[in-house]
Amino acid sequence: IKDGHRARCKQCDANWKRQWRQSHREEFRKQAREYARKARAANPEKFRNWSRQWRQRNPERASILSRRWRSTHREYYRDHAKRVWQQLREQLFLAYGNRCVCCGESNTVFLTLDHSDGSGAIHRKKLFEEGHGKTRGVYHDLRRRGWPKTVYRILCWNCNWATTYGKICPHQSGR
Repeated sequence: IKDGHRARCKQCDANWKRQWRQSHREEFRKQAREYARKARAANPEKFRNWSRQWRQRNPERASILSRRWRSTHREYYRDHAKRVWQQLREQLFLAYGNRCVCCGESNTVFLTLDHSDGSGAIHRKKLFEEGHGKTRGVYHDLRRRGWPKTVYRILCWNCNWATTYGKICPHQSGR
């Protein structure tokens, strides 16, 4: 039934539009992508919130899509992840003094985070069970909590290994 505004009835119009979209799929997708790009650029916070909410509502689908994107953009993802990790390590070292508190080593290649009370394994396990990963999860957790200074310190790998199981580092024992 024509309503006076269309050349076809609503059902025929819907069928025609569906057929047009199927026969012009790439053109339609290109237009849709361009529209979405402009809308995201105009209001990025709105789309960030929408995306976050969608991922929370659809965790399985989000995981599949994320894996697919990472597999098709492997080099970009690897480089991006490396940059993010390096930035996080730099932030950690700046927050905790940027040098080993025992021997004074300042080369970041040799530095690592130490739980002075020996609770590192428990902390990593807790974060892993919550789905945050292990070492990187600890760094992200500390940043999220504002870099707490209570039991965390920077040690070089030598001093960290020397203090394993409650032993005293040779730098501190005077040997």
